[in-house]
Amino acid sequence: KKYAETVTYAREALKLRPDVPRLWLLLMDALDAQGKTAEAVAAGNEAIAAGIKDQTLTARLRAQSKILAQAPSLAANKALEAANPKAAVDYARKAIALVPDDLSYRMLLVYALIADGQIDAAEKAAGEALEVDPQSFLPRTLRGYLRQRQGRTAEAEQDFDAALKDEVLTGPTARDVRLVMADAAI
Repeated sequence: KKYAETVTYAREALKLRPDVPRLWLLLMDALDAQGKTAEAVAAGNEAIAAGIKDQTLTARLRAQSKILAQAPSLAANKALEAANPKAAVDYARKAIALVPDDLSYRMLLVYALIADGQIDAAEKAAGEALEVDPQSFLPRTLRGYLRQRQGRTAEAEQDFDAALKDEVLTGPTARDVRLVMADAAI
């Protein structure tokens, strides 16, 4: 449990062999064990930038990044509750910067942008959320709603039709999608 020494030795070893994923993992774990999660994430990002392709390292980096992203995500939700959508947008973007492939953070950004009245930006953010999970009905439904609000009815209908084809969309959830469609149409 001599984590500080381990960090020093791991960094020295990485100067000699930056191509060894286990050394990067050792560095990340030693930093994380000291409560230095941000430094562990930075080391993981440095490893990826150095060309390390290792599933364990990628998974560890994602897990540690999610830990860091919890604070701005929580702050974004609190800002929305406090009717401060501009702050919510900023916090949601910070969470996305840490974990770009997390759909929940992307949806949080969409909701914050809607609350801030930034319909064009919200529609773009919903499209980016769809790139993360093309099968999800939620960003597709919201993008359709936002496109309808922009007067882009044909594109909105395409999104709504695609959302309604989702196999997991049943019962109350399907009804909610139809309510969003009706609201957008009105």
